[in-house]
Amino acid sequence: FCKIARKEIPADIVYEDDAHVAFLDIKPTSEGHTLVIPKAHYDGFADTPPDVAGTLIGVVQKVARAAMAAVGATSFNTAAGRPNYIYRYAEPTTVNFSVNTRL
Repeated sequence: FCKIARKEIPADIVYEDDAHVAFLDIKPTSEGHTLVIPKAHYDGFADTPPDVAGTLIGVVQKVARAAMAAVGATSFNTAAGRPNYIYRYAEPTTVNFSVNTRL
C-alpha cells in the first residue's frame, strides 16, 4: 500500500488529498470495496498519531458516503487493518481502513 501512496505502482484511486489516498481493492468483497490509507507509513492504527487518525476517519466517512452513492448501497461496514498479515506482502504496509458497501 505504501507503494500505491508513493505512486510506484498503479491503483484505481477514487480519492486523494495531501495526506490520504483511497483506492479500489483488487480483490473486492463487495461492490465499491475501497481502501483508505494515510500517505505516511504507520504500522497499525494504535501506532498512528491521534491527529492523523482523526483526519483518516474523516476521509473514511467521505469515501464511504461516496461509495454508497456510487453503488446504491444503504449502509457500509468498515474495519481497520494491517494488510501484510492478510496478503503477506514482502514490504511492510501501512494502517488502512476497508470500506465495504452493503446493498
